[in-house]
Amino acid sequence: MNSYSLIALIVGIAAAPAAAQTFPDKPIRIIVPFAPGGSTDLVGRIIADGAAEPLGQSVIIDNRTGAGGLIGTAAVARAAPDGYTLSQCTVGTCAISASLVKNTGYDLTKDFAPIILIGGVMNVLSSHRRFLRKMLKTSWRWRALDPVRSRSAPAA
Repeated sequence: MNSYSLIALIVGIAAAPAAAQTFPDKPIRIIVPFAPGGSTDLVGRIIADGAAEPLGQSVIIDNRTGAGGLIGTAAVARAAPDGYTLSQCTVGTCAISASLVKNTGYDLTKDFAPIILIGGVMNVLSSHRRFLRKMLKTSWRWRALDPVRSRSAPAA
């Protein structure tokens, strides 16, 4: 889904009959669990810009960095369940960390409900063409010999 489709969807939701109610009557905050300037932050700002006018309220980006996104995501779980604090979940904060970290500070199934799929990303392992076979053999051998140290972590 491209950003124009997302903005159109947000406008459509905002124009629905529910918009006749008083929500939102104050600014909405999207907590982005990563630093400003990265791809997650950029996507959050595109959403905020596209949603502010049809909602009739400011949509504020609040970057809460640290612990691979766990700090910001846990802050949303602790926020009042009033719809004014949203989380921008990533595969790292809502899938990988939840399976690798014992106490994330939140429970995905109890603390969150999905609103919309924003998009998808592709992660690719790459190498120079000449060294691909050698690199893969070495990598798999290393993973087999030392599975604990060869684990990967979510990107920030």
